[in-house]
Amino acid sequence: MLSIGVFLKYPEPGQVKTRLAADIGADRAALVYEKMMRQVLGSLEELSSQSFAPHLFYDPRHSVAAYQGLLPNHSWPLHAQAPGGLGDRLKQASFELAELKAPFAFIGTDCVDLKAEHFEETLALLVGGSDLVVGPANDGGYYLIALKQPHAALFDGIDWSTDKVFAQTIAKAREAKLSVGLLEMLEDIDDKGALDRHPELLNY
Repeated sequence: MLSIGVFLKYPEPGQVKTRLAADIGADRAALVYEKMMRQVLGSLEELSSQSFAPHLFYDPRHSVAAYQGLLPNHSWPLHAQAPGGLGDRLKQASFELAELKAPFAFIGTDCVDLKAEHFEETLALLVGGSDLVVGPANDGGYYLIALKQPHAALFDGIDWSTDKVFAQTIAKAREAKLSVGLLEMLEDIDDKGALDRHPELLNY
């Protein structure tokens, strides 16, 4: 079994995809974000419920009811993200999912090329002996991180939202003597250039 934590925001103009909004406007950026979110969640729907268990970690600036209204067809558990920076939120979420006594992974909604087979490969790598699995993004970050158990140090001292995230994470894994499995590199959609390579996201 692999628990999959998805970090979500409510698609409110001005609160999501701010870099993209600078090029296409806040309203359009929010629509693109919602379409990306639904596409990523769609890839989770293709997974076996016996082997994979999605969990939604929502930005608590909006209520549980707001997310339930946004995603009425999903009965996946909803967890409020912890306060603090991304590292703090990932650490707390890892402790929560570790209570289920199964390996866990975290993703966002920026990578629409993420498919069911990437989660299947992640689980296979963990079962095969990897302590940590990372899906590198082409901007120097990562689109997926998975662990057998929490390692808080992986989320400390990271220069989030920079091109150093992946390299710093791998360096910390080596310091902790964790065996690392890597997925293929995929693209995060954070700016107009990346969006232009995914024109289907502009069809609302």
